[in-house]
Amino acid sequence: MSNTRIKGFDGPGQVREYLDDLDDGQSTETPQDRAIRREIAVLRGKIEDLRIRLEEMEDVEVPAPRRSNLWLRNLSVVALTFVVGQFARRMGLGRMGALATPFIAARLHKHLWPAA
Repeated sequence: MSNTRIKGFDGPGQVREYLDDLDDGQSTETPQDRAIRREIAVLRGKIEDLRIRLEEMEDVEVPAPRRSNLWLRNLSVVALTFVVGQFARRMGLGRMGALATPFIAARLHKHLWPAA
């Protein structure tokens, strides 16, 4: 027993007795400690279940998005920007309309293609 703090004990002999009592199996565990240990065991079980599910999900192949949809989305952004720009020019909105055109087109694009 090296470098053991004996604060609260009369001497090293009393510390040894206390440690021997702990080793004899006398439990100082409270009901709260037991409840926490049970909860930890349940959580470890759930973690193991999630690991199993994750391994199952790694085997599933996700299909790649179709290229035609990507081109259609890009073309829709170009078309919307053109249409909104023409509308802003005809309305005579000037520089402010030109600045707002891409933002309006982006907002419309998000509305038309929410998953993009």
